[in-house]
Amino acid sequence: MTPIDPRRLATAFVDARTPTLADVLAFVASEPDLTPTRRRDLASGLRRVAKAIGWAVGDTPTDPIWLRTRIARVVPADIGMSPKSWANAVSDARAALAAFGIVERRRAPSTPLTEDWQDLWQGLLTLDDRSLTIGLGRLVRFLSRIGVDPADVSGVHADWFREAVEMNELRKNPAEALRAATFAWNRAIGRVPGWPAQSLTVPRSDYTYVIPLPCYPPSFAEDLERYAQSLAHPDPLDPDARTAPMRPASVANRRGLAHRFASALVHAGVEPGQIRDLATLVQPDTARRGLTWLLERKGNETSQGIGDQAIALAQLARRYVRVSKTVQDELDGFARRLLPARAPGLTDKNRERLRPLEDPATLRALLLLPERLAERAKMMDGVAAAREMEVAVAVAILIAAPIRRKNLVELHLNRNLRRLRGGKAVLVYDASEVKNRRSLEIELPKETVALIDRHLKIYRPHLVPGGTDWLFPRRDGQASIEPGLLAKRVCATIRRDLGLEINLHLFRHIAALTWLRAKPGHYEVARRLLGHAELSSTLNAYAGHEAGTATRLFAEVVDAARRGDAR
Repeated sequence: MTPIDPRRLATAFVDARTPTLADVLAFVASEPDLTPTRRRDLASGLRRVAKAIGWAVGDTPTDPIWLRTRIARVVPADIGMSPKSWANAVSDARAALAAFGIVERRRAPSTPLTEDWQDLWQGLLTLDDRSLTIGLGRLVRFLSRIGVDPADVSGVHADWFREAVEMNELRKNPAEALRAATFAWNRAIGRVPGWPAQSLTVPRSDYTYVIPLPCYPPSFAEDLERYAQSLAHPDPLDPDARTAPMRPASVANRRGLAHRFASALVHAGVEPGQIRDLATLVQPDTARRGLTWLLERKGNETSQGIGDQAIALAQLARRYVRVSKTVQDELDGFARRLLPARAPGLTDKNRERLRPLEDPATLRALLLLPERLAERAKMMDGVAAAREMEVAVAVAILIAAPIRRKNLVELHLNRNLRRLRGGKAVLVYDASEVKNRRSLEIELPKETVALIDRHLKIYRPHLVPGGTDWLFPRRDGQASIEPGLLAKRVCATIRRDLGLEINLHLFRHIAALTWLRAKPGHYEVARRLLGHAELSSTLNAYAGHEAGTATRLFAEVVDAARRGDAR
């Protein structure tokens, strides 16, 4: 069989009549209404976008959906551009496509709204809630422009909004834009005077096959709850029970795996009424049926998720249902065969995200980011300044003390932050608060402590009422902030300022690799820094990553020996 050019496959579903970026370039070069400077900027934007996605301008179709999926994969730091320069390049490319007639020209936010929408919008602005104005601004202008009255808005119009974003945007994710807009719409109900009472369905961010619990016999939900309780509160006198209680998040995960496997069985043809308890799930024939459906759903290839599901079934059978040895051996066999082999060390995805930080200038920019955000906060007011400073504090702590996300988010000022002389402090976590049940102590430098104190004194009062003891509190001050919310804001800020894709957990890898590149082979310090219980965990994750540094140091030693240097 003659091999086919992968680029032909990449454009197989693009209409062959679709113009290319070269066509748009030619149009821009000859457009009399453009000034020479504007003509240069638009042409530069088109060329930069084509180069960033790795296509020649003559081969790059102007289909917005095709372009957006590839633009979304671009990390500015990887192509030697700042986030702002990359955003400008995409904006110029979009403007060129708009001039050519591929996408709609942007409408200024000041474009008049219809009278009904204008009244609602003014009421919304009085709340001074940026989450509502940002979430709803584009949707409101869209509905006003197409002539939909507020009282008539329905899910159909939400679908139209998503289609419009899909056809006219190069960077915005249509699904996320719709989620943000519908979520903000529902929050506005009851808060904005006169806002329409009809709610909009917030679309799910991913496909789910889970069948709601009420579809099963009540005995299944009751057994599922008993199972969750046995994980959270194991019987200390039961020799087959866990020796320590599971954390709430782990209990929820196991509960969810059992529920999802029951749903897989339903999709595989088992009637929901036949699933009366958890013992049904671990019968070998039934387990095989559900696992087969999950495999077929993934193209008959296993995955980490399927392997985790098989392991959960085996553990459910061993510790809760208490099946016979023959049945247990069969379920254990499923788990062994379905768990995909995983090479030791970092995943390919994490390696890709860490690669830009091999550049000392990029790493330094990340390490200096807290100071940069703190300076920016000085030029901002109220809640906006406090939110910027909150992210600065989170990043500063992760750089100085690469703790896990849960420990960062739930940092309690009285329990976990112990003050020392000289402006320093120590983060202290009891064994019960740490994932591996090992107590943890990490000293914070005085610069980080000073940043925390400035935030607590000047900025945090704009976010929460006084008296809360959480460093990152929920906005009512009664508990710590939701982990995903803080994580999302930190990641978005790093992406905005540095063009890097870094999640909170990646700071642990950054800390370990930064240390090992400076001190090759010093794994014990890395282990203590990360709080690993066993040195093998550190070795498995990072062994060999400092090889380049070790080679360089060895070359220096050899060179010194050649010169007769006795160092």
